[in-house]
Amino acid sequence: MGTSIDPVRGMRDVLPHDYAAQAAIAARLERTLASYGYQPIDLPLIERRDLYLRKLGEELVGKVYEFTFNGRDLALRPEWTASVLRAYVGRMQDQPLPLRLRYAGPVFRNERPQRATYRQFTQVGVELIGGPAPRADAECIALACEGLRRAGVSSFRVRIGHIGLIRSVLAALGLAERTQGLLAWSLERMREEGVDAVRARLESPQ
Repeated sequence: MGTSIDPVRGMRDVLPHDYAAQAAIAARLERTLASYGYQPIDLPLIERRDLYLRKLGEELVGKVYEFTFNGRDLALRPEWTASVLRAYVGRMQDQPLPLRLRYAGPVFRNERPQRATYRQFTQVGVELIGGPAPRADAECIALACEGLRRAGVSSFRVRIGHIGLIRSVLAALGLAERTQGLLAWSLERMREEGVDAVRARLESPQ
């Protein structure tokens, strides 16, 4: 049982030595993003809850830290994309396209704590708005690879997925939206937990 001076379960204190290493990696990544013409953006940690309920996949929605304050339903940011798109639609549509934006900052997800997995972590990334596909996709993939190399990661694997493609296939089968969401979530969990674990969960009585 934790004491009053322990961090909340799933959170961590980043002490000077670790902070210096983390900051150095983040700085390399941000220099890489800037070299590709991506402009920095900083957005609120707290957003309206419905922003994430509309935009996130079913699995991530269940991991959002949400609360009610003064009658408003709010949430801590679980990822950046929805917030960036909100800011673009609300205040940046007069900007010429393509628009390249970069960000770095904390996100919060109510995940099951594991070794080297925390409920608060720093996310560094980009949004390329209005770029011609598939060139824009290729640029983002190249940028991810270059960022990892400059951060000192020499061996890595890039996995590319598109939830829209999976949803289209499931919709073509005539499945209800709730069933589509359950199957899409199950496919994602298979990569992390394996087929047997997901099958056991689906077959267990609710």
